[in-house]
Amino acid sequence: MPSRRFACLLLAGLFVVPRPLPPLAADDARERAIRADREMMAGEWRVVSVVRDGRRVDRGGMVVTVVNGVDGRWHLLSEGLTIAEGFNGIDPTTNPKTLDLVGVQAAVEGLRGRQYLGIYEVTADTRRMCFATAGQPRPAAFTSEPGSGRILVTLERVVFQ
Repeated sequence: MPSRRFACLLLAGLFVVPRPLPPLAADDARERAIRADREMMAGEWRVVSVVRDGRRVDRGGMVVTVVNGVDGRWHLLSEGLTIAEGFNGIDPTTNPKTLDLVGVQAAVEGLRGRQYLGIYEVTADTRRMCFATAGQPRPAAFTSEPGSGRILVTLERVVFQ
């Protein structure tokens, strides 16, 4: 009676709850690297310089800061007022490390709803990011040459005393 045996095995299989497979070591290492970089990025950062298309951007003396959360959310502030916010995805396991920036709300022209592909480096006190304009390929180096459309941003951690 092979058909009866098959039916019993099928019924038994319906009540067996499969155990999830353990995560792969590479996935664990990547998640740990993401968590470590997000924790290092968390906090408030002051924009020190912006170079676009090879030219330094004059901020007219305005204080521009970025506040990052450990969840990838960010807020861009000018003189203490939020002018844009969004989220980012990072991959610290690549060389250079990659960053995908998406603006969710923005008073800044062209930022809302667009994805900017970039690269980043972060230490305890400084961050550097280089982005391509929306729709352009990700930069491979921290450069902003004339006509490249790239934006190179340098930030310093804000330390409250």
